[in-house]
Amino acid sequence: MRAISTVLDVAVFLLLVSAAVGTVVYAPTPVASGPAVEQTAEVLATTTATVEYDLRQEQRRAHGTLATLLAKAALANTTVSDVPVTTVSGTFGSAVRRRVRATVRAPNRTQVTAVWRPYRGAPVEGRVAVGSPPPSAVDVSVATLQVPSPVVSTAARSAGPAGGYRDLAGRVARRVTETLLPSTSHGAALGQSGPRAAAAASRYRSMADALGLDATPFSRGDVAGAHSSIAGALTRRLATDMRTRFESPAGARDALRTGTVTIAVRRWEP
Repeated sequence: MRAISTVLDVAVFLLLVSAAVGTVVYAPTPVASGPAVEQTAEVLATTTATVEYDLRQEQRRAHGTLATLLAKAALANTTVSDVPVTTVSGTFGSAVRRRVRATVRAPNRTQVTAVWRPYRGAPVEGRVAVGSPPPSAVDVSVATLQVPSPVVSTAARSAGPAGGYRDLAGRVARRVTETLLPSTSHGAALGQSGPRAAAAASRYRSMADALGLDATPFSRGDVAGAHSSIAGALTRRLATDMRTRFESPAGARDALRTGTVTIAVRRWEP
């Protein structure tokens, strides 16, 4: 994955995701589980914390359960085909990982991951990890929990039975771009000055780069045109992937998981 030099205004992005990332619902029991990982998952779901981070030389705070903070960090670290489009800037991601690591208290034998994707294997994904993956030759216990995702829970409801791959991909793409890209009401006008507008413009350009788009709408400061261009390109990318991955649009629709961020706790003995 290549790094990018643009900086995301985490505060603006967290405003978009914070309202919808709330209660925690436990997922079905995974393949392997045990008291230690189940206890750790419960701690993540119930422990609240406030993390402080620096953004553009300003100190910010984010508050919530450790699970919701992990979900925000994952969504703020979204990639398209492994290219970052909304990177966690400042020290937000680091602050969340430090807080989770301190709570888990066994970083050498425990890994926590938070992952969001529209469906398994999708080219769009948000992910954050705390701790190294387990060694290949050990028995691993796993527990999972799910946190509601803002991208966007209405996507699955609005994807009705009619329509083909492109229709379904378009619905998902619109919901994704509505969540990840700020509107003009959030200071996204590409021609504006100031740190927040500059960060928003960088986010648009990063997503356009990841989708192979030219810079015409961006050079004109056309937010609506840029948003439409990105949504269209993401629609095409998702439709192509769905055709390859699923036997029918109905199968793709049934696989949608846009409404959740999945948090997995893996623990092993030396």
